[in-house]
Amino acid sequence: MNLKIYIYLQLQESASYAQEICQSNDLSLNINKSCTMTFTLQKELSVPKIMIEGSEVRECPSSRPLGVQFDKHLRFSGHVSKLIERTSIALFYKPRILSVLSLACLVWYPYLIRNDIEKLESFRSTHTKIILPFIDDYDERLSQQVCIQNSIL
Repeated sequence: MNLKIYIYLQLQESASYAQEICQSNDLSLNINKSCTMTFTLQKELSVPKIMIEGSEVRECPSSRPLGVQFDKHLRFSGHVSKLIERTSIALFYKPRILSVLSLACLVWYPYLIRNDIEKLESFRSTHTKIILPFIDDYDERLSQQVCIQNSIL
């Protein structure tokens, strides 16, 4: 048996099993809130459709489990854009900025592409200029910001 067919059959069997568990516990699966995502480095990949209750489960381009958004190529560009958007609104509320920017950063930060790193650094540069306008050097502003954030915590 072809490996691709075997994997598809295993996925379909798992979806059917989840459906059975839900039914036996008087629960229902909402097909409109369900989606599949295939992780790959390939540009395009043909993936067989998974069926639940006779309906095809849609494929989603990105997912946001536990607040960290990533796409099918395991890139975090959407997450970085959302972080900058959320923290720009609350620019003067330092504890909120810190908590939003540091949410699961150990998971996503090591895998950022150059463009996302540049977006974050640009945002941090602007943020530190607003908070510490009397310091011209960016590296010095970052070290002072760490001292300020540590004193807040």
